[in-house]
Amino acid sequence: MSYPALLWGNPATIGWIVRDANDLPVIGATVTATLYSGRDADDPVTTPGTAVNAMTNMNLADQGDGLYSVDVPASSIPAVGSNYVLVIEARMTGALIRHWEERTEIVSEANVIELCRLESVKDYLGISLSDTSQDKVLRRWIRSCSRDFIGRIRRPNLLPTADYSELVRVMNWQTEERLKDIFVSNWPINWVTSVTINDTVLPEYDPDKPDVLGWTFDAAMPSENRQYITLRGLYWPIFETWLSPRRPIYRPSPMRVYIGYNAGYSDVPEDIEEAIIEWVAYKKGLRELQMHDQTEQWVQLGQYQQNNMIATSTLKMSELDLPASVASVIEVYQRPVSP
Repeated sequence: MSYPALLWGNPATIGWIVRDANDLPVIGATVTATLYSGRDADDPVTTPGTAVNAMTNMNLADQGDGLYSVDVPASSIPAVGSNYVLVIEARMTGALIRHWEERTEIVSEANVIELCRLESVKDYLGISLSDTSQDKVLRRWIRSCSRDFIGRIRRPNLLPTADYSELVRVMNWQTEERLKDIFVSNWPINWVTSVTINDTVLPEYDPDKPDVLGWTFDAAMPSENRQYITLRGLYWPIFETWLSPRRPIYRPSPMRVYIGYNAGYSDVPEDIEEAIIEWVAYKKGLRELQMHDQTEQWVQLGQYQQNNMIATSTLKMSELDLPASVASVIEVYQRPVSP
């Protein structure tokens, strides 16, 4: 499990929901949280790590309906890093009733990713822009979902647009292959500035000079298809056939293809922004369901449905950890394992 990243140099609110074995909210518990550095959440006995002094045994106040939280000042947030674990314990009359080990990280302002605006989320949820009571937790979910989205699509980032210089190694280029597609790590490509093969500068392909090796890039392709440039082989007029690069260019193997290019989106694509908004609403719906009055017969919140009987409480929820609509957007932008 993981807890949303904390932002270095900024105050934070750590919140947690405590429920019993019957999925009912626990009221009046003593809940504490400690942040550890270098701890193995899967094997804390072997690798216990070191507690962060300013974030040790923090008492989470009971907010009602099983929700506990504590405000952490900016000065208590430790250094940027990913090797942190948040340990949360709940006790009743001194006896331990629940224990959680949650991986987390501390990120800098420069690494904060927000793929949708807070105002858009509040509008979607019907929250007045003047109501700032939920801004902290909504912004935390926005950042958490945004980082999770980038991680799931297996790409460095989508924005902003930036210039890149990338080395791509090509093992071979068979003679019969007139064209060779070279995929890059960042896309959509907006324009190409330079291409070299083993230190030989290639010009952009000129159809009027088919005997000169060159490269092409189709800027008119849909954005998510602009992942590659194409090397065009040489035309040998005597034999009216195409050839791969001549030996001085493509030796030694592998070919070292250096590509200078600009890539990325200037703005978040609308479908991604909508997906993050729905994902945040999904998380909010789950929390509200977990906190809802258990005495009511039926509760319906988004994709969650709860049926409460007199002696039992049954919670039916989607097996997915995100809405199907978000998963479909992830598929559109996901990097293939081998392009």
